[in-house]
Amino acid sequence: MFRYVILVCTLAAASQSLWCQNQGNAVVMNAASFQTYMPSGGALATVFCPGAPSNLKAGLTTAPPEALPYQLAGFNVLVNSAPAPIAAVYVSPAGSSQYTQINFQVPTERNSTSGGNSSNGVLDITQSVNGSVAYACGVAGTFLGQDSGAVSGGFFADANGYAIARHASDYSQVTTQNPAHAGETIIAYGTDFFSVWPPPPIAIPVSSQPLFQYDANLRQFSGSWKGGGYFFLQQYPSPDGNGYSIPSTPPLVTSFLGLAPGMIGVEQINFVVPSNQVSGDWALFYNIGTCNLNGVCESPGFFASAAYSSPYVTLPVR
Repeated sequence: MFRYVILVCTLAAASQSLWCQNQGNAVVMNAASFQTYMPSGGALATVFCPGAPSNLKAGLTTAPPEALPYQLAGFNVLVNSAPAPIAAVYVSPAGSSQYTQINFQVPTERNSTSGGNSSNGVLDITQSVNGSVAYACGVAGTFLGQDSGAVSGGFFADANGYAIARHASDYSQVTTQNPAHAGETIIAYGTDFFSVWPPPPIAIPVSSQPLFQYDANLRQFSGSWKGGGYFFLQQYPSPDGNGYSIPSTPPLVTSFLGLAPGMIGVEQINFVVPSNQVSGDWALFYNIGTCNLNGVCESPGFFASAAYSSPYVTLPVR
């Protein structure tokens, strides 16, 4: 499953590659949502670098799922001077817009940057041949922080935007031919939605015991709202006149929020499809707004004056 998620991540990046190629600088993103920011420690990130090492042929190199190496295809990734384990390296075919994509797990040193909310930091990427640096790219400064108003976290999806999800009853994959049903429990996968305890393992798969579960009292960033929102399944909310996207339905009932056992850097969300969910393809997303006991979603009291929603993936319900 872990290798599958990583490959899906790599393939899904194809839709982003032209935009990235035109930037001329390295671009770091959440590996699931492709929002531009550096995820927190333990989560999965993707970086696009312009160009490619001359010694590498075009193609994909993946790491073994048992443990991620700190060097792959000659590449080393440093986040705030700490080595990051690498899951995959992709080099595009030669051409005027050639690029290199690297998927990696963010080390916990990412959380110790200055500024309280970890908006500052340095990402260094090098590729060495016979001990000499043959290629390098990087990002520094506040670029590692989230865009104003953005919501961290993202769900993994296939190339068509459908959620990577499973039926809890038999662990089969949710597809349009095997859709979710009203009232059943579904398992979805993402990264960087919330904080967990114990702290996330780095470079190795998560054990099944103890469970690494979301802790509402834990904040990886001082003064952060991280993990203080809810998950929704509905039509994706359009921004109102103030630019705020506020859900119109009650939040989903969840039975487990934590790291996915047997995977690396992947979060697992077990939720119940509402019993009154109408058949259709619905947006699954996260929102940092608060909701009262009647399920009415209001503005969060933390950091922002209104609710924000993460990017969405699609869940088929029939």
